[in-house]
Amino acid sequence: MFFFGKNIRLDLLIDKKIKVKELIEYAIQNYMKNEKTVKELMKFPENIEAYELRILEDDDDYLPDMNFEPLNRSKKFTDYNVK
Repeated sequence: MFFFGKNIRLDLLIDKKIKVKELIEYAIQNYMKNEKTVKELMKFPENIEAYELRILEDDDDYLPDMNFEPLNRSKKFTDYNVK
């Protein structure tokens, strides 16, 4: 998982049944606990509604593909056929 269009990467082990909303919350919690992340970039860690998950473009810029909507929070993450 990459954060804020920057090369900030966290590897997360997740349950295959996790919903997008739960994954956002889990990612925020792990980001805030990680000593290597820049906490100031996470402006609203207690408000998961302020964040969304998007598919990354196929290049190395770590930018979300804005041609697609954010992932639906109520769907399972694996519904999007992501790795």
